Amino acid sequence: MKELPVVVIGAGPIGLAAAANLVTRGIPVKVLEAGDAAGANIRDWGHVRLFSPWEFNVDPASRVLLAAAGWREPESGSYPTGNDLVEIYLAPLAATNELTSVIEYGVRVAAISRHGIDKVVSRDRELRPFQLTVVGRDGAVSRVQARAVIDASGTWRTPNPVNASGVPAEGEETLADRIAIAITRFQATFPENASPVLVVAGGVAANKAIRTALERTCAANDFRFLAPPHALCTDNAAMIAWAAAERILAGLDEPNAMDFAPRSRWPLDEISTPMVGSGRRGPKA
Repeated sequence: MKELPVVVIGAGPIGLAAAANLVTRGIPVKVLEAGDAAGANIRDWGHVRLFSPWEFNVDPASRVLLAAAGWREPESGSYPTGNDLVEIYLAPLAATNELTSVIEYGVRVAAISRHGIDKVVSRDRELRPFQLTVVGRDGAVSRVQARAVIDASGTWRTPNPVNASGVPAEGEETLADRIAIAITRFQATFPENASPVLVVAGGVAANKAIRTALERTCAANDFRFLAPPHALCTDNAAMIAWAAAERILAGLDEPNAMDFAPRSRWPLDEISTPMVGSGRRGPKA
């Protein structure tokens, strides 16, 4: 299978970095991108500034390819926005001689399987090449074989549901067209004559600084701000601290003990009946 390429799904920062590393090692590669250009999903949140500076966003192998093309690297300590990341880094990287010929845009990977073998067969499965079912802009379906597959498509188009359990909350699917999960320019999603409402809850609403900043932003942009009273908002850190206090009072932990294994849904009662659907013992702390 060495003559087959490694297929990378997605031409974002991870996908292009993977492709650059493969190219520099002399390994054939093919990049499949659903959007019309590199970093297409990042454009949706291009106005947002990253939390990490340039020095942590430029891949070493990609830097080598860009330097050979005359690229001028930004100041390492400055913080780019999403648009900066695309325009200054990803677009030039995708345009290098080494990568421009291996990227195909406007195609979506619908399925991944093994070529010529049933999905329930395990024997010698690793000897068969991967086969990707690819759908083009016009709906045309094609098959691409690969020696390996790197899925760098991310979760932007397939976000987690609002409900923390992993399944949609009640009414979430019905109101899907009214729920904005992604970080977008919210005002642009409403008609001019609309009276948009920003609803905030959970840890975000519990944080007084964030809550105040959101209230000011809403007031400045004619948004109605709606959030539960502070007493009804919970923060993960506060819940963990409260659970620790309860365990100490119950004699389950030493007051100064710092050596314990972090757990999700930390039970206060180790022998209590498991929560339905939790997959773990004990009531949620």
